[in-house]
Amino acid sequence: MKKIISGKRYDTDSAKLIGGWDENLLNDLFYTGENLYRKRTGEFFLHCFGGAKTRFARQIDGDRWTGGEEIIPLSEESAREWAEKNLNADEYEAAFNVQEGRIIRSVSLTERAAEKAESDAKENGLNFSAYIEKLIMKG
Repeated sequence: MKKIISGKRYDTDSAKLIGGWDENLLNDLFYTGENLYRKRTGEFFLHCFGGAKTRFARQIDGDRWTGGEEIIPLSEESAREWAEKNLNADEYEAAFNVQEGRIIRSVSLTERAAEKAESDAKENGLNFSAYIEKLIMKG
């Protein structure tokens, strides 16, 4: 599914599927589910779907209903909360790169800023992550 929300594109074909859940049979009127995705930019979204007797149903031709779907953008915090409730521990750790008390975050920098940060880190004898952490903690 592709959708533009607040000027941003969300596409289940190009985003990475983190995990999801569903219940009932695929052709069941009550079939429903949710899948969590991460875009290349690091943004998260849910792809929600359901049959004709779910909240995702849409009306066609008068009083006839069919299944439907929707995309819901999520903050990283909301994505983590959703994942804690709906994924197992291994899936959660893989999705959010939890490693020995450290959390890996992706950031987007201009090429110039990234080059400067890498250069400054090297001059200070630090790897990129340690350099960024030092800057943040320094305030």
